[in-house]
Amino acid sequence: MLIQAAVDRALAARAAAAAADAAAAAAADADAALAEIADDINAGRAALLKLVECLGPVLTHTDPFRREAGVALLAAVLARTTKERISTQSATVLAQFLLSRLDDQPSVEPALNGLLAMLDLGVLSKTEQINIPTRIFAELNVQTFQQSVRNTVFRIFVKLFDANLPGLQKLGAEFVLGFIHVMDGEKDPRNLILAFRLAQLITRHLDFQKHAEDLFEVVFCYFPITFRPLPNDPFGVTADDLRTELCAVVSSTKAFAPYAVPVLLEKATSDSASAKRDAMEAVAACAPVYGGDAFLPHISDFWTAMRNEMINAADTANELAALKAIRELAKALSITVAAPHTRATPLESFLSLLIQDCLQNLADPALKFAKPSGKIMMSAASASEPACSFVISKTLPVILGAIASDSAPSKRKTLCDVLGDFIVANRLVYGQPKPGGDLDVNGSPILKQRDRLFELFVGNALTDSYVPLKLSSLRALQDMLLTPRLLRPNEEKVVLELLLSWLLAEPDTNTHEAALEAAPIIAGAKPALAMEVIVSACLESLPHRLAQQQPAPIRGALLACEALSKVSALRAHIVTSLVGVFNTTLSLHALDLEAAQKSATALLDALQTILVAAEASHDDGPHPTADVAALIQSLVATTVHAAQSRAAAMGDSFVQLVALNVATMTRMLTDAEQTSLLAALRTMDTGVAPVWDSPAPVDATFAYLFAAVLSNSLPEADLPIGTFGAFADASIIRAVESGSALFSLATAKSIASVVNKRHGQQGIDTFVEHFVQTHLQGVLLDKAAGADRRRSVLLIYSWIAKAFAIQSDKRGFEMASQILALLADEQLGAAAAEGLGTIISDDAHGALTKAAHANIKLLFKQRFYNHCLPAVAAGFRDASDAQKTAYLFALSHLLRNVPKGVLLNELPKVSRAQANFQLRYRLLTANLAKLLPMLLHSLSIPEASLKLGTLGTLQLMVREAPKLVAEQISTIVPLLLSMSMFANASNGNDPRVRVAALEILGQIMLSVEYTALHPFKPRVTRELIPALDDPKRVVRKAAANTRSIWFMPAPTV
Repeated sequence: MLIQAAVDRALAARAAAAAADAAAAAAADADAALAEIADDINAGRAALLKLVECLGPVLTHTDPFRREAGVALLAAVLARTTKERISTQSATVLAQFLLSRLDDQPSVEPALNGLLAMLDLGVLSKTEQINIPTRIFAELNVQTFQQSVRNTVFRIFVKLFDANLPGLQKLGAEFVLGFIHVMDGEKDPRNLILAFRLAQLITRHLDFQKHAEDLFEVVFCYFPITFRPLPNDPFGVTADDLRTELCAVVSSTKAFAPYAVPVLLEKATSDSASAKRDAMEAVAACAPVYGGDAFLPHISDFWTAMRNEMINAADTANELAALKAIRELAKALSITVAAPHTRATPLESFLSLLIQDCLQNLADPALKFAKPSGKIMMSAASASEPACSFVISKTLPVILGAIASDSAPSKRKTLCDVLGDFIVANRLVYGQPKPGGDLDVNGSPILKQRDRLFELFVGNALTDSYVPLKLSSLRALQDMLLTPRLLRPNEEKVVLELLLSWLLAEPDTNTHEAALEAAPIIAGAKPALAMEVIVSACLESLPHRLAQQQPAPIRGALLACEALSKVSALRAHIVTSLVGVFNTTLSLHALDLEAAQKSATALLDALQTILVAAEASHDDGPHPTADVAALIQSLVATTVHAAQSRAAAMGDSFVQLVALNVATMTRMLTDAEQTSLLAALRTMDTGVAPVWDSPAPVDATFAYLFAAVLSNSLPEADLPIGTFGAFADASIIRAVESGSALFSLATAKSIASVVNKRHGQQGIDTFVEHFVQTHLQGVLLDKAAGADRRRSVLLIYSWIAKAFAIQSDKRGFEMASQILALLADEQLGAAAAEGLGTIISDDAHGALTKAAHANIKLLFKQRFYNHCLPAVAAGFRDASDAQKTAYLFALSHLLRNVPKGVLLNELPKVSRAQANFQLRYRLLTANLAKLLPMLLHSLSIPEASLKLGTLGTLQLMVREAPKLVAEQISTIVPLLLSMSMFANASNGNDPRVRVAALEILGQIMLSVEYTALHPFKPRVTRELIPALDDPKRVVRKAAANTRSIWFMPAPTV
């Protein structure tokens, strides 16, 4: 009785769901009833046959829709039933019943769903499984049903291939013919994907020879694919998906060759570019399967079609398809047996046609057909050893003779490109190990002409004045070097010496750029030789170039080091050598400090580029053989000694650049290595005592470099600082008393890092509670303490607040509130704004970042922005004119560092149907309207960084809330025009600001309703004229683009 009640409720709910009213609620009720029935059956409280008995009156009802509902309920329950609850007898009865329903058209779809569910459960016998396709073929004209029914039929067939392949093989031709009738006329792309996959299974596993032509025709009628999915297609079937599956079917069996080859030739010579591309891709896929003999009767016509496509290619894709087809045809013909009494093999016949046409085109290398001809011969030559030998032996002497007799550099360059292509083809064929693991290069046709080719390319690269020819020769020499066993050792050395001469030449030239591109490739293939010839020479040239203070040669050598360091085997030596050159340069007394720092800065920039690239590639740092910790100690010692000897001239920016390199290298160490490094720095003989020893004089340089190591160490690293509270108290007191901004920053980063990562230290919470929240806040609020002292304390206070805020600790937000209150302070307003920027921004030197292993919670920037924005907006409204600037800078820091989508992400979650323009506008306006007065006011402050942050937010508003911008357009347009003028550059309108203002002006015309902008059109087009003569090209370009937009406005969206 319980199951009867559930059945009645499910049927009633399904009937209600079919009605227009309360359909969703009824569907939910039906689903709940289904779940209840399935749970009862799975728990053993009811049997499936009992369910059939309860459904009896419905299943035999005279109303076809009632019958359909009953079968659908049964199928849905089957889909939720476990295999153990369906006995063999029950499965047989249910299968017979569902198959009998196939002659009742309304019940066909649920019956098929039930059969598919039983196949998925694996409860049917092999005989019962085979009865399913037999009854489908006998009872159903599948193509007369809707898509869902046809899709279910195809899914049943796929399942049968998995579950009962021997049974299908027994059906054989009967199944193939039935499948052909089922597929014939199918148009839905989802079903075609399944049908194409089924056709592949048929050709792979079943005997289809009797119906091969019919199967081919029912599949190939879709060639070429012209399907275009609708925008935002929810099903995700693309034309490429269909094209790939169709091509896989056509190329799945040689039995299709007699029918496919003539049709492919017809498509390859059609007027449709896409049809030709699909045909050539199909030829490339079919050639290995069909064999060369299938294409041989039509080979001349295929060659003509592919040649024409190469010469008149519609796009690159067609050209690549033609080249691949040529290669695959040549490969297939390489193993095709020649007919009796023929002088040439099939491969030679095809290649002779190809070579004859290509050499005719190469007779005049200036023509546009010459370059495609070289690609064609390369593609054919790379197909197989016979093809490579035939093409190169027939054409190489001719091309070499043409080069010798032609004096025009451009023509010689074209022919050298072809020779380079031959070398690549030769490497593809002869440069790969054989199955036994050995290389067989003795048969290489290039090897026989090695000396002539090497002499030609070296001569061109060394002596020819035509740069494109020099570059072509270098590429050819590179390919010769990369071909195993082609060049002799002395010849390889000549190539590297040539590369070295280009690397050490004037930078920013075509030859230098080409050398930089080739260097890591060649060095990666020949690392030992590159170390001997190139790396050593580049590094040895650096001290002399640095001593001569020649910027261009210095830059060229350093760029070469950066390029070569991409090879991991060379990186350790390069990094170690650059550190050594840095130490020597900074220690030279013959140079003045300014010159020494300038050279050392160039070295540090190059070193940082190498280290960052190594870190991003997840390599083992410079290299496992490099003593990274020793390099860090060397950098620290040299910099500290130089700062001591020339303390007045050593700039903070230089020390920070050294620290950036130190930080990057520290991150490459393990926690144990970092612990040892910190201990070594603690006892390093630098001439000063460590920062935490109070009797010692302050050494800001050492303190900042030590902080770089500490703040980039892993949380597991042990710190040699003793008790944290004592270390922090002493360091802060000395930082405040020192008056050194660099020492204060070093102290702030060190303490903040420990507070955030802990490092196993005790007493952190006590320190924060008693020292930070009492002593530091007391100094901040005490105006009598002096501006410099308060600013030092605020810097440290801000970094400690950052340590808490980035891990979403409430203490960080409480400390931020204290900083917000200081925005109105006359002494600390600007510093407080910088403090907020410190908290929300990512430190450029790596402290408290993910890379530095800091504890950072997701979305902390959004939380911090939401915490600060109301206070900044309220403070701005109540502030005096003198105080407003600090609030504007604070807002700028918040807007510049928070993710740009945060304002949009704050919007309430709405359904896709609700997300119309009006709703988005109302919700967005509520978030942005309160900012607009502050934003517009900040544009009048003569500070470039403030304006840039504001303009970024204004651009978002123009794009997302154009109506809000339109309400203030009379204020916004004059401000943007003023900022775009070079005459107003002294008001903080640097080139970045001018470009941003001009771009927003253009965006306004594209986004805001034209009716609001029409009154400003004459003024904008007139006042933008001076911007067209701006000294900076990037500004002139932006002005021209914006002015053209205002002259001919496009319709707003």
